[in-house]
Amino acid sequence: MAPTKRKLENTNVWEEVLVLVMPYIHNGEDQTSVSLVSRRFYELDRITRKRVTVHAYYYLNPASLSERFPFLEALTLKGPPYIFNDRGGYAVRVTPWIEELELEDSCLNLKELDIRGLVVNDEDLKILAQTRGMSLGIVNFVGFRSVDGDRVEMLVDVAVEAAPLVSLVVIRELAEIFELV
Repeated sequence: MAPTKRKLENTNVWEEVLVLVMPYIHNGEDQTSVSLVSRRFYELDRITRKRVTVHAYYYLNPASLSERFPFLEALTLKGPPYIFNDRGGYAVRVTPWIEELELEDSCLNLKELDIRGLVVNDEDLKILAQTRGMSLGIVNFVGFRSVDGDRVEMLVDVAVEAAPLVSLVVIRELAEIFELV
């Protein structure tokens, strides 16, 4: 018996199911997998994704982040793997990311910022405090390196400017994590 050539009905049942299910998919890898299925799923992922982790060592275009995820609430910026830092490897600055967050139409819903293993200078912290201070509730700096030395004043400015700040975590080196435990 030869296979029949039926036309599939043009229904939106799967899209309706996905619209209802997508907000409950919290794992970033699962969300990424779903977004690869079709253009419609990509658009749904784009408007429903709340948390993103960016490996700044590999992803060098911060401008496309706010275009891809306009309703982002939590952003984690990761620097290069520590093996590169130990061997005098390439240091990644957080400056282009802070400059992107400084723009008025970039990541308007951002409430949480986590910076890990990136090079931070006082100007970055000053811009962050002035532009995002009133919206950030959680700010984490883990394993970051400062260009301007061990100046805590700028971190205090971030804390003072951030009115709804619930948590400010500053851990300079990974060794400090083990000392705190």
